[in-house]
Amino acid sequence: MRCSIVLATRNKAEYLKRTLRSIKRQDVPFEYEVIVVDDGSTDQTREVCKRAGVRYIKLENAIYRNPAAARNVGYRVATGKIIIAQSDEVIHHTPNTIELLCSRLKQGEFLLATVYNYIVKTQQRKAMYTGKRNKRPFFFLGSLWRKDLYAVGGNDEEFTKPGYDDDWFADCLIRGLGLRPRFTDAVVGHHQDHPRPQGLSHKVLPSKRLWEQKRKAGVFVATGGPWKLNETVAEWWERCHSIDYKRYLTGSLAEQVWEFLSIRHLIRKDVVALEVGVGLGYCTKTTAEQGVRLSALDISKIGLKRVEEWVVACYQQPDSLPNNTFDLVFSHLVSQHMSDEALIAQLREVLRALKPSGVFAMQFADTEKDFSEEENQSKANQKSGGIRRSLQRVRELVEAVGGRIARECDARLLKHGVVWRAVHIVQDGARTTI
Repeated sequence: MRCSIVLATRNKAEYLKRTLRSIKRQDVPFEYEVIVVDDGSTDQTREVCKRAGVRYIKLENAIYRNPAAARNVGYRVATGKIIIAQSDEVIHHTPNTIELLCSRLKQGEFLLATVYNYIVKTQQRKAMYTGKRNKRPFFFLGSLWRKDLYAVGGNDEEFTKPGYDDDWFADCLIRGLGLRPRFTDAVVGHHQDHPRPQGLSHKVLPSKRLWEQKRKAGVFVATGGPWKLNETVAEWWERCHSIDYKRYLTGSLAEQVWEFLSIRHLIRKDVVALEVGVGLGYCTKTTAEQGVRLSALDISKIGLKRVEEWVVACYQQPDSLPNNTFDLVFSHLVSQHMSDEALIAQLREVLRALKPSGVFAMQFADTEKDFSEEENQSKANQKSGGIRRSLQRVRELVEAVGGRIARECDARLLKHGVVWRAVHIVQDGARTTI
């Protein structure tokens, strides 16, 4: 993915609505994502994000805290090579803001838009917050390479009180990594004016003292240290489960999964089944409540811990599955996160674990568009669920491990030319009643 736009927010639904509207109205010539991390809002933030169709993460947090922690959650799940970091109340005034912040970013720098304080009601610009005439290197609206963001460890979560986290972040990028801040007037942002909290000048003093201490110490990196850029897919899934990241942890209802995979008739008490990929556990729980003797296979220990009370057994690796055991194995929204190599390994072990009459019902993602196979198999696509396979390609993988496709289920066309398909896979030569 080319770009990830990351915002942290708390109880600013009306401001956020205008910000997201300005983002979504742009015609962007490449793939991008918008991630909003809600740090404990009690207003209509969830509904605003749902209507905008963005990736929404809700953190449970009862009181205000510096947005550094919430921003980091968004940065850690971002998949774009470029991060657009911004305040939740900054409107993209320039019609092609996203395209410009990405196309004009060079190595060895970070790029900052010109941002004015803006009175929405009267449509008046007030003070310039950052720009060529006020060179404060703060991310009201700007872009940087994700590798540089990770190299300084994101925002420093030691800042829990208001203020000075942005000063320290700039110090880490400039004095720690040697990056050059570049200000552009080709991109303009409008910071929606809002009342300042009472006593703010006093409230920021602890953060100011912390910033001064850190500058004096001269270690220009966030307290937690640099992040691992080339995080493995397994590590990424573990982190997604640790924050209940609903974008990638499916919350699909069991009835929806059964219907799409055409396995409703197999959800009964005499069936021994295995669910591949437990997501948030909704389907797991409901399936087990039907009396199915259900086990779970998931790459994440946290994910398996989530469902252990409802299942007979948990498996983290396919090669640990028992032989000749399952009447039914089903997988929904999993294969598009797997490389061909990983999927072949899973298919081989699942076929071994099936009874001779058993069936593996598997959903996968196809596309009506052409794509680069090298990019299709990338780690970024594995994490984002962007791997696409034709029915013919899935057939080749299945037959390579001694299986065959016994049934093709109805396909479902989604947005952007993506097609969801499902197949029933059996052991080659097996007789099945599916």
